[in-house]
Amino acid sequence: MLITIIYGIIFATVGGYTTAFIAKHSPLKYAKALAILMGSLALISLLSQLGKVDPWSQLAALFFMTPAAFLGGLIRAKQMRNGKLHK
Repeated sequence: MLITIIYGIIFATVGGYTTAFIAKHSPLKYAKALAILMGSLALISLLSQLGKVDPWSQLAALFFMTPAAFLGGLIRAKQMRNGKLHK
């Protein structure tokens, strides 16, 4: 379970970074959109499975992976401000 959460956090961060990297402008806007989408889908999954399965993966997605996606966007935005790693 812990390994799955760690992998999820890592890949969510990479996903947020990649989303911001692909964006031509406003990288945080797109990273935020990804985080909102991830959080929304995790919440829908949690509510639809409530009482049927152990909710640890949906809760981990809500509280750890969703912010990690936005963090990836923040990392890319900081690099862009510092003039590093431009396309």
